Amino acid sequence: PPPDPGVFGVPPGPDADWVRRRLTPHPFGTLDSPLRLRHPIGNGRPCTYVACTNPDYAPLASHRAFARSLPGWGYRELAAGHDAMVTAPGPLVALLQELTA
Repeated sequence: PPPDPGVFGVPPGPDADWVRRRLTPHPFGTLDSPLRLRHPIGNGRPCTYVACTNPDYAPLASHRAFARSLPGWGYRELAAGHDAMVTAPGPLVALLQELTA
């Protein structure tokens, strides 16, 4: 079953109810099947990893470390939970606009 929205930093209330209705179990194949790319990650485009840090979503710790190790990648932190588009849409939009300017 999908986790509670609180795991992603969505506090109890209408937003959590909205997220809960849309959550589905994570497909196991995305964890079990290797990804085979024909081109470099990002395909030559500017890339930035946005880490949502409040609260920290521990299962993504290795992803954050990997993103920081990629040459040419930017790394930014946003003081919001994993569902920043729900809990912090304004700061998320501002960051995305900054990154694409």
